[in-house]
Amino acid sequence: MQKIMNFLRIFFLAFLQGTTEFLPISSSGHLSLLEHIWQIENPLSLTVILHFGSLLAIILFFFNEIKKIISQDTELLIKIFVATLPLISPLLFLPKIETYFSNLKVVAVGFFVTGLFLLMTKFIKNPNKNLLSLTYLDSFFIGLAQLLAILPGFSRSGLTISTGLFLKNNPQDSFKFSFLLSLSAILGSSILEMRKIFLLKEISFPFPLILFGLCFSFLFSYFSLLILKKILIQNKLFYFSFYLFSLSLIILFVIL
Repeated sequence: MQKIMNFLRIFFLAFLQGTTEFLPISSSGHLSLLEHIWQIENPLSLTVILHFGSLLAIILFFFNEIKKIISQDTELLIKIFVATLPLISPLLFLPKIETYFSNLKVVAVGFFVTGLFLLMTKFIKNPNKNLLSLTYLDSFFIGLAQLLAILPGFSRSGLTISTGLFLKNNPQDSFKFSFLLSLSAILGSSILEMRKIFLLKEISFPFPLILFGLCFSFLFSYFSLLILKKILIQNKLFYFSFYLFSLSLIILFVIL
């Protein structure tokens, strides 16, 4: 019975990771909320496994774009680097920032702010610029939006895609740049989590559970990317704002 419960728990967490990591609703915010409700904390080793599944999904989904960037598109690679630069600053204050991870008031604010970003995308007229038109300053602004997402409740994909649209980039290229940029963010957070595992000497899950979590995190992540791309093309990103506003109000007036 315990083994079945472990599989069910990992299946649910893989679903949560795969959908909330890429859909613009904040995976960190949902995990903080569930940890508060259930009064449990997920082992770091499990977090790394699920993040790695999402990382593999991005690599497969954007494989041709990644190959092109590495072989010939140096300018886009530099733009991604420029957008990544703001993420260096939190490393200086990481212990202090981590104190906010379990703060549900921060989560509620994050959900609400992300919802506002998404809602405003409804009113953008003719976002038709492509990645060739993206300036280094534009890239830096998108990186600043990603910087907010180190706090729980602030959706990385929601903020970076919305910012790309605000800068008049077309939906497909806003989507592409956001997730190419996320490779470094997800890889960096995974490395930090792995460092904690080594320091704490946390024991990993048995191999079948590791493989199970990795596979389902990958599958849910990949299908979430497909769904989000379709939603963006249909200009319906703002639909997620109503869900986030509702969650924010529930946290502030029901849970707290």
